[in-house]
Amino acid sequence: MNIELTIVKMVNSRKQVITTSLIIAISILSISLLTSSKVFAGGGIGGGGNASGGPSGGGGYSTRNGHGWMVYDINGPGPSGGFRSGSTWGGVQGVCRGANAGNVMIFGIANGAGSIRGYNYVQDYSTGLYPAGTSVDFGRATVVPSSWARTAFDRLPSEGVDTSGYIFGGSNGNVAWFCTGINPARHDPTGSAVVSCDGGFQGWALDADNLFAQLGIAIVIKKPSETWSSSNYSTRTTGNQPIPNPPFDTGALAAFGVGGDRGFSVPIPDQFKDGSSYDWIVIAANATGTPGNPLGISTIGQGSASWNCSPPPVGGDISVSVDCTNLNTAVFTFTKSGTIADQKVMSSITTSDGRSVATNVPGTIGNSNFGAGIKVTYSSDPITLQPGQKYTMSVSVSPGDDSTTDNSASCESQVQSTSPYFRVYGHDVVVGRKFKTPTSTDCSKNTASVKAFNRQDGSNWVGAGSQFAVSATGVIDGFMSASMHSGNNDGNEVPKPQNGLSFLNSGNDPSTPIGNDQNAYLGCVPDYESFVNNDGGFPQPPGDVTILTPTAIPANHRLYVNGDLTISGDIKDNTASWSSIEDINPIIIIVKGNIKIASNVSRVDGLYVALGSDGTGGEINTCSDLSMSCVNKLTVNGAFVAKKVKLNRLNGDVANASPNETSNNSNIAEVFNFPTEFYLGLKFNINQPQTPTANTKKYDTIVGLPPVL
Repeated sequence: MNIELTIVKMVNSRKQVITTSLIIAISILSISLLTSSKVFAGGGIGGGGNASGGPSGGGGYSTRNGHGWMVYDINGPGPSGGFRSGSTWGGVQGVCRGANAGNVMIFGIANGAGSIRGYNYVQDYSTGLYPAGTSVDFGRATVVPSSWARTAFDRLPSEGVDTSGYIFGGSNGNVAWFCTGINPARHDPTGSAVVSCDGGFQGWALDADNLFAQLGIAIVIKKPSETWSSSNYSTRTTGNQPIPNPPFDTGALAAFGVGGDRGFSVPIPDQFKDGSSYDWIVIAANATGTPGNPLGISTIGQGSASWNCSPPPVGGDISVSVDCTNLNTAVFTFTKSGTIADQKVMSSITTSDGRSVATNVPGTIGNSNFGAGIKVTYSSDPITLQPGQKYTMSVSVSPGDDSTTDNSASCESQVQSTSPYFRVYGHDVVVGRKFKTPTSTDCSKNTASVKAFNRQDGSNWVGAGSQFAVSATGVIDGFMSASMHSGNNDGNEVPKPQNGLSFLNSGNDPSTPIGNDQNAYLGCVPDYESFVNNDGGFPQPPGDVTILTPTAIPANHRLYVNGDLTISGDIKDNTASWSSIEDINPIIIIVKGNIKIASNVSRVDGLYVALGSDGTGGEINTCSDLSMSCVNKLTVNGAFVAKKVKLNRLNGDVANASPNETSNNSNIAEVFNFPTEFYLGLKFNINQPQTPTANTKKYDTIVGLPPVL
């Protein structure tokens, strides 16, 4: 087939039309154009025999199994069950091809296996009517509404078909089939094509006149210095493969009706992978020459000097390495030996919370990137990590070289860490005392320590600490007492940080851990279990509890849990004033297990006691889910009493701490406030420190005196 192409180029904003005799041999199918603009009486329409017994046909074909008007491709195999009588598929094809038709519309009835046979159309039955758009007969046909068939039938006379003697539907209906799409308008194929070194030539092509057609594809390649001619290299294929995705978005194409096996992929021939540039053109052609498939060609892709593909030269190699030791910047290093071809590079940086960071690594790397050297590095954009977060990075080059295994690399950074700290206001911090229980009055002390982060800032101390005293039977390390007295120069009569109110505060070096206090705080921690027993006892049977909102706290502000307690929402006591001491009723939560505070909680008010049970539990954890990033501040307006308190909030850093910080400072991880009303409420509700009793109400008045500290 000789095809004369007109190639349109834009040169210096001037349209230049170049007509070139491009001879392309597209040997797909021999061309035999049959043109017939009119169909005479008795052609283009026919019967197929009546279905016996109304809705039932012979041979197991019954409208109950399925029936309706359906469209068959004129070049396809036709109905699998043929026709009841009077017509054959071969005869129908011959007539409709002679009419230059594109498809055949047939009224079909199915058998139990789904095979379709053509019958004269009488009517649509309520049982078994196929929905429009259904693919039937094992994919050979598509169902259309009867109204569409009627419209197409009524149009036949205008297309040259004599319908005399044929009745569409009714008791005398004798139409089983007729040709459609007679003398369709000619449309050239449409499609798209791209080329890449890795993917080769990829694209899709479609004939709008016949969606069943799978078009011929011709690919022509030449050097930029050559002219388009029959001597250019060409290769041929058929668009009968799945549309490649990527580079094409098959979902978007499907929205416009483009789908199915209409694609093609052809590798770039090896002789064109020599490092040179080439021009190319891709042509889609409907060259079957059959009626309903009019001849047409379209250029669906072309480019000028559009690629430069070559394999890695012998002796050339490239390797990669990554460095993620710096938590703020990732570094990619490429090292080459010899002369390398351009390499495709894939690189990524992802933080543990799912953020992507720009790598600044090019998508392609070759000799020009190295200049006169053999090594080149690229640094990422700044990486911002919250405490507890990390990042991963990876890079790969392709095609690389088979002689090495270091064409890819990856690493994972360390977790971003800081030195968060907690501070206590309005009361002391005491560790090492035992709980008194209903069965034990052993008040000997355990060895317990306070370990936190603070630092000396000139003559001041900053970071973790208590406004008043600190007592530990073990070591006090990184935690100051008299924390609000930094910078005080009033002499020895005023306690000063680091150890002014720390017990036992022996030693001359304030930076040396102290402690080992056995005498300052005597006795046991109150018997909270008896307190609960006197107030109704722990609920039975045992069970864990989760608090989501403050409304989960009972009206009497008492919550007792016989298991673990998880706090997943703020707990606030919003009472602003009281008429008498009796009205002060602080929140009291006592747990026979562990208390776990979720990362989203920012405030809890009240007394929180974790007793444990049977030798286990008894912990309070300010961030129990370590998979979450607990970077927000927690404020406790009250007190924690437990066998162990784990302060796991990551907000702030002691490096940014300042002297005499108040409780509203945003750099503190956990703040403990001991308000006056909380103290009074506990005195009223929990009377005797060693044996608390619910609602004893024994105090008539409380007078505050200057503290001895």
